[in-house]
Amino acid sequence: MTKPLTKRQAGGFVLFGILFWFVGAMSVRLIGDTFFTSGNPWLFFAFFLGLPAGYFFIKTATAFIPIARERIFEAVAIMTTSAVLFDGIFLTFFRQLYHSDFEVSHYGAAWILWCGGVGLALGYYYSYAKRKAAAV
Repeated sequence: MTKPLTKRQAGGFVLFGILFWFVGAMSVRLIGDTFFTSGNPWLFFAFFLGLPAGYFFIKTATAFIPIARERIFEAVAIMTTSAVLFDGIFLTFFRQLYHSDFEVSHYGAAWILWCGGVGLALGYYYSYAKRKAAAV
């Protein structure tokens, strides 16, 4: 059995979640016109980039805050919760942070949510699926 996350580890993952959300929001602001518009063929590519981005963010966070592999899903859940809360708050009250265009802001915020879901799926895989496959 692994030890629970310490308050310091949990707090660190909250900060990483906020940092990753901010990186996503600034990505929308900087490249939003290129990807996040209706009917844009590059929109699919932006969502596909969520896969390597999720992998990169998980590896980065767990490099700075080492935890057992079995705890990765818990850490990703903390980071995703933080990011989703900030995404909702800022999209509602400070939409201009994402982009001046309403459409770009909303597609971008949806992309951030998608990346959070990808992170959760990857976190589950690293914590449970990989371990179960090794046990068989």
